[in-house]
Amino acid sequence: MRRERPESSRHPLLQRSVLIGLVMAILLGVWLRDLPALFRQPPVETVALERPRVDALGTPRQLAEWQGRPVLVAYGAAWCQDCPALVAAAEAAGQRDGLVVLHMLTSTVAGYGHPPGASDAATWAERFGLPPERVWAADLTAKPLPAWTLFDAEGRVRAEHEGPIDPRRLAAALDRLPAETTAP
Repeated sequence: MRRERPESSRHPLLQRSVLIGLVMAILLGVWLRDLPALFRQPPVETVALERPRVDALGTPRQLAEWQGRPVLVAYGAAWCQDCPALVAAAEAAGQRDGLVVLHMLTSTVAGYGHPPGASDAATWAERFGLPPERVWAADLTAKPLPAWTLFDAEGRVRAEHEGPIDPRRLAAALDRLPAETTAP
């Protein structure tokens, strides 16, 4: 003889299943709603550079100031042994018509986790003889160094590199920029 379960024991399981299904449907809906935005998000560097930064003179600056021109951003820090080579390569690349070179000082001499200020950027500008308006203090303390990012005239990332500078790779990235973006 087969024993039947009482009706009351089925309800809690059914209620939990319905509740779990409802929560999962809501989470899936939220995720699907935000899915297109995930594919449109700009790279971390672009988002980080949209915030105002201060240059070596203490003036608030934004990457948008150079909209319509390609921009090479060189990330460095005073404690980085390979960063002077990046500064030299970036400045050499900056001889191309229309290319703007910005230097982002990402941390102080104390190392990662110590964001720089305008005075740190001024010291960096003086050390390498750079125009102070092109040396910014940027609290990107988790950025591996040295590194560079090349933005086209529309502000899209065209190339990036982390680690010791390879001037040939930088030159090749610059050569791939559309011809119309290098005009002043």
